[in-house]
Amino acid sequence: MDDVFMSACFSDNVKLTEFVLRIIMKKPDLVVTEVHTQKPLASLSGRGARLDVFATDSSGVKYNIEVQRANEGADPTRARYYSAMIDSKLLKPRQKIKELPECCVVFITEQDVLNGGRLIYHIERRIEEENRLFNDGEHIIYVNGAYEDFTTELGKLVHDMRCPDPDEMFLKPIAKITRYFKKVLCARLWTI
Repeated sequence: MDDVFMSACFSDNVKLTEFVLRIIMKKPDLVVTEVHTQKPLASLSGRGARLDVFATDSSGVKYNIEVQRANEGADPTRARYYSAMIDSKLLKPRQKIKELPECCVVFITEQDVLNGGRLIYHIERRIEEENRLFNDGEHIIYVNGAYEDFTTELGKLVHDMRCPDPDEMFLKPIAKITRYFKKVLCARLWTI
């Protein structure tokens, strides 16, 4: 659950990003084509943003994965802001608004910031009077890092993201990259 460590693990790592998104999105055939970590989004008119992990899948859907330890860093207004910042950068001049790609902002939080006691929360805009989705292509997902459930892939992912020891992790891709950064690189640093 560390922002810097996560950025190192996901940096240009298409396969790991794909593995994590397949679990969160429940799409085993999701194919990630591009990944950027710590992607800056500048704004001439106000505050910018820095995205932890920004990815694109083979159908053009954009994903922003944010790891947040502090509750205030995962406030619902931050999710709205990040979604708006991403949208503002996705269209080129003279491109039609209808061409705005689908976008999903995912917050993986250390605590249950939405206080519902769930492992995952899917936030979608709705037309209240008709109780149906607005379908504007914006999706926000919160994954509760405090939830303990070792029976599902998402529960195992959450466990592994909190677990400091790769030997106690369930998912091999997470354990492998964690082992590499914790043991191999740390060992190299100690020999310098």
